[in-house]
Amino acid sequence: MWNDLIILGSITLFVLGLGFLISYLRKKQIIDHDDVNLSRRIIEIVELIFVVISKDEKFKNKGTFALDLAKVVVDYIDNILDDDVDKKEVSLDVIWKLLEKFEITPTEEQWQLIEIIVDEGLKLQDKK
Repeated sequence: MWNDLIILGSITLFVLGLGFLISYLRKKQIIDHDDVNLSRRIIEIVELIFVVISKDEKFKNKGTFALDLAKVVVDYIDNILDDDVDKKEVSLDVIWKLLEKFEITPTEEQWQLIEIIVDEGLKLQDKK
């Protein structure tokens, strides 16, 4: 129970923090869609390397799990770079996908709390 709450809170804060970081980097013209596409290719290459060289199934599973998380995050970054996207919807979607990867299903109350945190975080981000 507590482990799930810690993971749930960590993922929510991670996504919000990443949103702030991406917003800042985009304003400074440090990151764009080309950078995200390069990240995707790197993840694909590393994933193929894991499959080719990994003889230990447990090690390979942990590596591909981490890469699956990275793919979700890279897709989130790519989506949030667009101004015409609903950032709340995209943020909640990536939180849900990351929770699924950890096999955690939040209660209705926990999900409402996540929505409130995302709403307030995005309001704060819009002010900056």
